[in-house]
Amino acid sequence: MLLQHGEEVSNCLHPEFNKLDESCSECGAVCYRVIVISGTVGRSRQLSLCGKHFIEALQKYPEMNHRQAS
Repeated sequence: MLLQHGEEVSNCLHPEFNKLDESCSECGAVCYRVIVISGTVGRSRQLSLCGKHFIEALQKYPEMNHRQAS
């Protein structure tokens, strides 16, 4: 998962609450979390991640720790 210039993680959702996709956008495995990414122009996008890619994203973007769904 790569954030573009000016983007930030605005929310992390359990896939049960957001049926964007049931598979990871990185590898196709079962989705663990849906990440909501907001840009500077007000546009947002959603990214489905499996457990492995979610943990990698947490390590790369520590600010995500404050956005995790319960």
